[in-house]
Amino acid sequence: PAGNFILGFDPSVEIKPFISENTTGLNAQPKQTLFLETFFIDQYEVSNKHYGEFLKASGHPSPAYWDDHRRNKPQQPVSGVNWNDANAFCSWANKRLPTEAEWEKAARGPEGFKYPWGDKYDASMGNYGRKQELTANVDAYPQGKSPYGVYNMSGNVFEWVNDWYDPNYYKTTKTILKPTGPQ
Repeated sequence: PAGNFILGFDPSVEIKPFISENTTGLNAQPKQTLFLETFFIDQYEVSNKHYGEFLKASGHPSPAYWDDHRRNKPQQPVSGVNWNDANAFCSWANKRLPTEAEWEKAARGPEGFKYPWGDKYDASMGNYGRKQELTANVDAYPQGKSPYGVYNMSGNVFEWVNDWYDPNYYKTTKTILKPTGPQ
């Protein structure tokens, strides 16, 4: 839903970098409140099954690891995709990659939790350290989903966002309606 959320973290209070896997942690400061309009984000990572439908329909080249039997079960998340692959899939599915701000709000909730489930690290809430061979199914770890019901926002596989990386993004972002990320 539309509303305020906390972007970034405060290194004087939070020792370890927070969950945002699309930042480098230390560059994700200062902590600040931003407002976002309503947006949609998928509840699950893109499964191999769904990505396979895209490959078949579009003729897009297969990503790295596509033929790796440890990573290509239908309900595992697709892995080995680059930004262009992810963007092409989103276009095919009539969607778009989220901005970093949208991703972070969906992962941390309006309170700006350190992890999707709260502020205390708990390895049982996600696929860390290859507990599930390499990747867990997209609907695994329901106890670790975000306040908005999004699965695997911490652990499992990395996610892409629409923004390009800018180490000063958090320092220059102001409270605006739709942070679009660095140009």
